[in-house]
Amino acid sequence: MPLLHDVETRLEGLVVWEGGGRGASDRILSYYSYLFGFPSHRVLLLEQVVVTLIGGALPLILYKGVSSLLPSLLFALSTFTLPSLLSDLLTSLLLSGDPLFTPRRCTALSLVASLPWVSILTLLGLAARLTGSHALIPRAFMAGFSFSLSLRLLALYALTSRDRFRALLSSILQPLSCLFSAIPLLPIDWRSLLLGLTSSLILLSAVWLVVKVVERWRGDREQIRLLPLFQAFLLAWAEGIGEPLEEYLEKIGEEADLPIGYLIFHSRGGPKGVLMVPYIHSGPFRNVGSSALPYLTTKALGEALGCEALFLHGVSSHDRDLSSQVQNKRVIQALLEGIGRGVEGGRVSPLIRVRRDGATATCQLFDDLALVTLTVSPKSFDDLPQGLERRISQAGRGLGLETLVVDLHNSIGEEDELSEEDLSNLTEAALDAMRRALRAPRTSFRIGFSKVTPTDLSLKDGMGPAGIGAMAVEVPGQTSVYVVIDANNMVSGLREELLSRIKGLGVDEAEVATTDTHIVNAISVSPRGYYPLGERIDWERMAEYVKRAVAQALESLEPASFHYGVVEVKGLRIIGEGGLIYLGNILEEGFNLFKRSSLTILPLLGALSLSLLFLL
Repeated sequence: MPLLHDVETRLEGLVVWEGGGRGASDRILSYYSYLFGFPSHRVLLLEQVVVTLIGGALPLILYKGVSSLLPSLLFALSTFTLPSLLSDLLTSLLLSGDPLFTPRRCTALSLVASLPWVSILTLLGLAARLTGSHALIPRAFMAGFSFSLSLRLLALYALTSRDRFRALLSSILQPLSCLFSAIPLLPIDWRSLLLGLTSSLILLSAVWLVVKVVERWRGDREQIRLLPLFQAFLLAWAEGIGEPLEEYLEKIGEEADLPIGYLIFHSRGGPKGVLMVPYIHSGPFRNVGSSALPYLTTKALGEALGCEALFLHGVSSHDRDLSSQVQNKRVIQALLEGIGRGVEGGRVSPLIRVRRDGATATCQLFDDLALVTLTVSPKSFDDLPQGLERRISQAGRGLGLETLVVDLHNSIGEEDELSEEDLSNLTEAALDAMRRALRAPRTSFRIGFSKVTPTDLSLKDGMGPAGIGAMAVEVPGQTSVYVVIDANNMVSGLREELLSRIKGLGVDEAEVATTDTHIVNAISVSPRGYYPLGERIDWERMAEYVKRAVAQALESLEPASFHYGVVEVKGLRIIGEGGLIYLGNILEEGFNLFKRSSLTILPLLGALSLSLLFLL
């Protein structure tokens, strides 16, 4: 069975803090903030009724006066509200099977497209009242028609997975329904109608040109196209459909051999529990790639061994995100086949804690395996760089130790505040902790495991499906506990609160970690794209769950032995730092190309369109 240093990447010269790709991943995830959440379909329907009724009636009331309130409302109902609702139903049928354009989003599109229409009509209705020019009303109606139609076409032509004919038909349904209803009521003279339709054709041509400019973009990899890639991101972010995006990630990714360290504990009844430390990152978001790896691996190992399994975040970052679900299955298969062999042992040291200027490291020896944990909490930090693990592991080998180096990932604020000084302090603290642990006695021990799954907390709260796990280790003179919560980081200060509650149970030493699961990411629209533990969840409630997990682990303490080792998963397809940078560049170039073309083409042809309507 290989040990961890046998499968570490060979380094020509030690680069301490390299690796991670965090900046590139942040660039990609920043585009998630452009998404916005719509309310429920029922609320959208209500908003659509209110906007079209008030927005359709107000221009006539402004022009004719309050005495026209009832006729104006009837006009709005028959011209905007009812045709919009009916056309939305037909649009939903036309686009059925498109995961992005659900009935709810079809209603949202009509609502968004109606806003410029009724706004233009209202402003020019007021202008008609002030100037006494009745001719402005039909022209304003046609101007709104043109802009609404163009906006619908831009959204549907660029984003729908259905054919272009259906996209075009779905684009014109609502505006044409409103137009046909308005012709006998407004009335719209033939000159205004023809000029309005010509104006619409000009704006539709502008939209077509913008889309074509974006479609014709080609990067240095021919297999990557902007619009399908953008659609794939939207499907993953908005609907949790990851397969289209994973196809792209497989294409741009790279191969790597990545290790997973583990400790399996045995009692008289068989396996007692397993602790794994993968050097694979759980990302990039939702159910794409390895985002759900903590849950998938703990579930598979727990069921296979008949015991609790805990997942600790080995030092890694987004460049080690797996590219697809297929790679997850390979990891699980390798684990199930490889963890039955390893170095056997039966003696454990006390947990040693060392603090160095805000950096905290712990070390506990399981025979010659050092379980090292790292944090700078309550200072805000995200993924620790892989070079840190390499340096600590190299120092451990110099002391005759194998190492499992854990990023506790347990403090996040507004920004990542990790500095070079913090990294140096973490290294020194870890080395000191290992030296002190070597001087401490290693004795027989008792071990206890537990798992608590909060049924009232969900992904939207920042709680992953693997719940809260605890491992209690008892040696003469000390009881220590490791708590692992399936979440993506926790609010700064929560760790310290939980530690104080744990120690109130008679525990001498403890640490609290999160798995860094990314299954909670891109679930709801928020500044980060996810909620770290404690941002939405009440701290008191979380403390009660943690105390329950710790109490159950302490109750299950019994004498045990262990074996440890590492499973190397060869040829894994990961996104890689190069892939992250490439994806970030594509999105940035594509977004900038869309902005440039839109700001050039749309104002120019939009001005021409308005000139036709109001100057002829």
